[in-house]
Amino acid sequence: MLTEWLIQFGPISTFFITFKLSGNNFFLATLVLMVGIIVGTTASVIRDRRLPWFPLYTAFFTLFFGGATLYFRDPHFLMVRDTFYDGIFGIVILIALSMKQNILKTFFLPLFALTERGWQVLAWRWAVFFLVMSTANEIVRHLVSPEIWVYFKVLSTVTFIVFGVYQLTLTHRERLPEESNRLGMRR
Repeated sequence: MLTEWLIQFGPISTFFITFKLSGNNFFLATLVLMVGIIVGTTASVIRDRRLPWFPLYTAFFTLFFGGATLYFRDPHFLMVRDTFYDGIFGIVILIALSMKQNILKTFFLPLFALTERGWQVLAWRWAVFFLVMSTANEIVRHLVSPEIWVYFKVLSTVTFIVFGVYQLTLTHRERLPEESNRLGMRR
């Protein structure tokens, strides 16, 4: 579990820490974030012995927009990353649901044992959450400086964690008791 948290949140944590310790050097923090994403994704591949879709999705967006930020010396490229990352993911979830598919169930079925209703509610919640976060990022990035945006990024990361933990109330309520623990996670 600790390894998963380090892989998921280590790179963004190093971004925040580097930003503060370097006197708000956005470009150095971006470089450290990119290195962290490469290390985290590589660790995930080695650990799981497969290509993990979420870390690869994250790595693609981070390396693309981070690379553009460094190449053009413009922090707004990295700042817009979350608008696209969250927006695309929210839209993909909604498109899948409209086609009677549940992409979250496809990815997380090995982890959670939920009722069909549970999977549907979970997908809708995450779709709306990602679209709200995409919209919030787009508004904030237009209104504030890159230095202030970094603090918004901290807040949005904490919001993501809190929202994710809150979903355990749903997975508890909609779990398949014979196949899962009390949080809906497979035994």
